[in-house]
Amino acid sequence: MAATGKNVNNGILPRAYGIVSSETIDNCHWFLVKLKSSLGPRVLSFISDRHEGLIQGIRDVFPTFHHGFCYQHLKNNVCGKTNKKKGEHGAAMDFFKQCFYSSTHEGFHQGMQKLKDMGCDGLHKFLSDLPLECWSNAHCLGCRYGDMCSNIAESFNSWIREAKGMPIETLVNWIRLNIMDQMSKRKLKGAMYKGFICPSLEKKVMASIRVGVQWRITKSGDMDWEVFDGKHVHAVNIANFHCRCRVWFTEQFPCDHAIPCMHSSKINVYEYINPFFSISSFRASYDRPIKPITDYDKPIDVATGNLVKPPTVLWKKPGRPKRKQIPNTGSASFKRSITCGNCHTQAHHNKTTCPHPPAKKQSLW
Repeated sequence: MAATGKNVNNGILPRAYGIVSSETIDNCHWFLVKLKSSLGPRVLSFISDRHEGLIQGIRDVFPTFHHGFCYQHLKNNVCGKTNKKKGEHGAAMDFFKQCFYSSTHEGFHQGMQKLKDMGCDGLHKFLSDLPLECWSNAHCLGCRYGDMCSNIAESFNSWIREAKGMPIETLVNWIRLNIMDQMSKRKLKGAMYKGFICPSLEKKVMASIRVGVQWRITKSGDMDWEVFDGKHVHAVNIANFHCRCRVWFTEQFPCDHAIPCMHSSKINVYEYINPFFSISSFRASYDRPIKPITDYDKPIDVATGNLVKPPTVLWKKPGRPKRKQIPNTGSASFKRSITCGNCHTQAHHNKTTCPHPPAKKQSLW
């Protein structure tokens, strides 16, 4: 649920990001309190949806930590703030993505101004009322390490979907066995890696070097460069792990401007990469496997000698138990298919709004 990182700007406290799902909101505060006791002295950045239980819980339990909103959940929230009939929905979503992902204040303000100019007053007001540090990458006070969505939590929910209907003991054991198998496969995968960083990041470094060949790179001092990428001029300082684009700060990984500067001066790029992106950290994550549990280790009531039984249910809710995750307000729109009285098809329109011309009645005479 959480991946660790390190703030290389000061090198004092390790950082981490947590990705939280809102499926058990009733126990959210209790969960966060238990999480705080196991984290230790680390500065965190949480990524979650905008559920009120999570917002209040993180603010109360982790007042000094950073909280970022998930892009996918927020995108579903703002989809209803534009007029799809006028054809402005696609452009508005592109400008919203620019505001969300832009790492500079200039790019953020340009996207917000475009939303205002095209007449999306509802969307502009909705985004303006949200705290900028929680959704704008340019105003983010913490480090997201390149993660803008809580996809890992949603992937876990999808992963255990087939086991959600099982009894709690069977469900926990199912999760344990699958995680045990996954960690074993990841350990074998990490053993085959060669070099300093993982292959996907190695490709990213090589791509930055290739694209940097086309740019104008001018050295200013021992650790300072000026980079012109065809659009903007960026100031890069290797000693402070800083670039004007702020991507190095938000992702904690050297940006496309810094890597060509180090490559042009024959500086080892890997010395300025966060060690938590290294292969050794990947291997350490899966170095301690989950041990098998035999039937002899099941919990036993010492007094009676019987196996621990589930608690007695005093009352049961009417209807069939729900198995699907309940989305937060605005995270998804549900449209019930109806049968049109004109074209007699299953669609999202009725006889009055049917796009097809009404069928002419045939005379019997």
